[in-house]
Amino acid sequence: MVVNLHSHTYRCHHATGTEKQYIERALQGGIKVMGFSDHIPLINDDGTQDIHRVWVNDAPGYIQTVNALKEDYREVLELHVGFESEFYPAHFGKMLETAQNLGAEYLLLGQHFLFNGTVYVGNAANGDAELEDYVYCIEQAAKTGKFTYLCHPDIIAYGGDRRNLINAYKKICEISNKYSLPVEINMLGIRDNRRYPNPEFWKIAGEYGCETVFGFDAHDAQSAYDGQSLAVAEKMVKEFNLNLNEHPKIVQI
Repeated sequence: MVVNLHSHTYRCHHATGTEKQYIERALQGGIKVMGFSDHIPLINDDGTQDIHRVWVNDAPGYIQTVNALKEDYREVLELHVGFESEFYPAHFGKMLETAQNLGAEYLLLGQHFLFNGTVYVGNAANGDAELEDYVYCIEQAAKTGKFTYLCHPDIIAYGGDRRNLINAYKKICEISNKYSLPVEINMLGIRDNRRYPNPEFWKIAGEYGCETVFGFDAHDAQSAYDGQSLAVAEKMVKEFNLNLNEHPKIVQI
């Protein structure tokens, strides 16, 4: 693995370590192309900001810091800066404009919440409505052509009929292929033993031939290269006959 575009910084309030520490760790593991993709800032309708995102006032410093490091490491590392973003139908235009005005290069789609951010996809009580909304947001995001790939496509928790979940997985894979939106094996899920990566999703992804990428989803410097989780991800590629792209294309916004 020589490309990792999924890394966070302390500015999202749930990660630790400096950018330089992340970069040095990534270089130790042989990473050649690295991206920081912190959670995109957003001011809610009521004027508040979510604690799990970069705050608006901190966002310019985030971009500036990574851009300065590009110059420092230019001889050994291709460094990029972007954001991980949900797709909220009513807010995405503003979110995209924010990223562009800040000078971000790319977006990763990480649909942690639905619509205005009030519904968390990790809630085990999610039912058919939430599952449908999750797939809908992914499809609408894919249609924009602004996302480099879909992070943890199998993140949603669902308490309903398993057949509906399987159909949703199939729909996501169809979206991935139709709109050339790669799907990510998320290594935070592997190292934290989360409900994702879900083998049922990846079996379908293999059958559909979806373009697959790796993402460390680093929230600390040590995870900027995670060889143990990478070994699990590589095993998944073989087990499910996945269409792995080791050099994913960055979609400029």
